[in-house]
Amino acid sequence: SPSPRTALVSLDLPVPEDWPSVELVIGGNVQVPTQEVERNERLLADEQVEAGDLAALFRRVHDRELFGQQITHVELDIVEQSLTFHVATRRGDEPFDVAAEQQRAAAAAAERPGTWRVRTIDEPRRRLVAQLRVPALGWTTATAVAADGPADVGAGAVSLTTESVAANGLLTVAVRPDGALRLESADGTVLDGVGRLVDGGDCGDTYNYGPPARDLLVDEPEQVQVEVLERGPLRAVLSVTRRYSLPAQSDGAARSSRLEPVDVVTRVELRRGEPFVRLHLRWENRSTDHRLRLHVSLGRPATTSHAEGQFAVVERGLLPEAGTAGEHPVATYPASGFVDAGGAGVLLSRTVEYELLEDGELAVTLLRAVGLLSRNVHPFRDDPAGPQMATPEAQVIGPAEARLAVLPHAGSWQEAELVGAAETFRHEPVTRGGRGADRLAGTSREGLSVAGDGVVLASLRRRGERLELRVVAETATETSAVIGSAAVPVAAAWDCDLLGRQGAQRPLEDGVLHLPLRPWQIATVQLVLA
Repeated sequence: SPSPRTALVSLDLPVPEDWPSVELVIGGNVQVPTQEVERNERLLADEQVEAGDLAALFRRVHDRELFGQQITHVELDIVEQSLTFHVATRRGDEPFDVAAEQQRAAAAAAERPGTWRVRTIDEPRRRLVAQLRVPALGWTTATAVAADGPADVGAGAVSLTTESVAANGLLTVAVRPDGALRLESADGTVLDGVGRLVDGGDCGDTYNYGPPARDLLVDEPEQVQVEVLERGPLRAVLSVTRRYSLPAQSDGAARSSRLEPVDVVTRVELRRGEPFVRLHLRWENRSTDHRLRLHVSLGRPATTSHAEGQFAVVERGLLPEAGTAGEHPVATYPASGFVDAGGAGVLLSRTVEYELLEDGELAVTLLRAVGLLSRNVHPFRDDPAGPQMATPEAQVIGPAEARLAVLPHAGSWQEAELVGAAETFRHEPVTRGGRGADRLAGTSREGLSVAGDGVVLASLRRRGERLELRVVAETATETSAVIGSAAVPVAAAWDCDLLGRQGAQRPLEDGVLHLPLRPWQIATVQLVLA
């Protein structure tokens, strides 16, 4: 990401059992609290083995690997007749000779015949989450240290007011009895009915949706179960399981009477400092020829929607746009980064199709299951779009999932800064366990920064000794891209075209390039950093 961000990171760390809690030290002296999510199960295996078979167990070991972990040491107790493999995620600094350990076990077994207890014990580890400040296009390091008590994150902590309601000061999320959500933002915008699922028949093909002549919509769950997974203060997570009975298949006339039970599990996640709720849906698709959509209620009436696509945010109305000759037009359109209508901003992890419905909802397609490349007789198309060939994989039978987030807001999509929110949602920080604690502890590195209202980083690559940067102004008004900073200044900059051919040199101000942009303009520049 081209701008600095305070981001939630998930860490799996070895932590001594006697530490009450954990803090992360960054920058040498800044201590950041963590939220503990869970601790690992340390006993990986517990077996009873006859003495004559004890040495043979070492054939399980490859180099130092055992049960996917690395052996740190082997503990042999002749008196208790026990052999214990101690493992960790990383190999220890001490040398390990598997042949020598095997011989030691064989000698002990010969001395003490009978039954031996053999265990494999993992190191104590904790899964934690923490909020860290990460520089633009850069990295930072953190070191775990012991803390005295529970995390105190200050203002904006996430908490559960009941077993089905979470709040963070910016947004309150409540699970309704039907499993859908009621969202209320700090500005008073209410979306009541977020995440309602509607499943209908689809006897179309890979080109066009087509409903059966007598469709059956399934939109009410038979059972709803809510479970608290995490309580805060950095992240609260609820799990909502809804059971539906969906028709097993469809044809051009109707959906079948045979039903398939389907459990849709929605992970509802609210983070400190975020004005949106993250949703991760998982289910097993067992039906063919159908369409499953997630509905999002609006905060106010709307007759237009805005959807981010290729280098633009497109405004569309309720009425379907005309299709090609012979196609029945439908008001279903593509969206890439987000779609917004009536104060309901839906942030997307991938390109989807959506529809703004007249009853005050956005419908986002989660899955279309069809079995033909093109259908000769199609309810929404006069002529075939291609050959009628079977596409069994397009029925997507098996596990399915979808990720999105919902941001209620007053004002326009620009005022709600949905472009930046979509960037935050879509691009999580990358974390890696470090091994250079002495050399890297407390260090960070900042990269090239790009800022500006509505300015989106489209690409950044090396072109010889230069960097080639492409930005787009996703705004209906003039703006300016601010490229570079005092920490990473620009030494020289040139315009270039889409083929990378150099143009005029650009002036700089104290190592910063101020690049004027027209509404929706795509601009490319080549840079040399100081």
